[in-house]
Amino acid sequence: MNIFFIILAISLFIYMLYLTIENKIDIYESFFWVCGALIGVILSIFPKSIDKISHFLGVNYPPTLFLLLCILFLFVINFRITKNLAKEKEKVMFLAQEIAILKEKIQ
Repeated sequence: MNIFFIILAISLFIYMLYLTIENKIDIYESFFWVCGALIGVILSIFPKSIDKISHFLGVNYPPTLFLLLCILFLFVINFRITKNLAKEKEKVMFLAQEIAILKEKIQ
């Protein structure tokens, strides 16, 4: 067990819980980060588990599986953020149009 990675993963987990409790991050967004931190804790406590998983999936070099999982995790988070950004842009456009209509009515 590498104590550095265990401390790092637990710190990320605690920090994400702190941000969620203080309402500084949305609970839906923090869910993925908390899950990622838990997976990091498990993999840092049991480092041979990635070898077993990669052997089960037929991956010859276990670190590539870990990197693939990290990239997929970041893609999912990026997709969720992009989806939320599109919704917010739509809301802003609607509000801007509503303000323009109200200004026209006032004048």
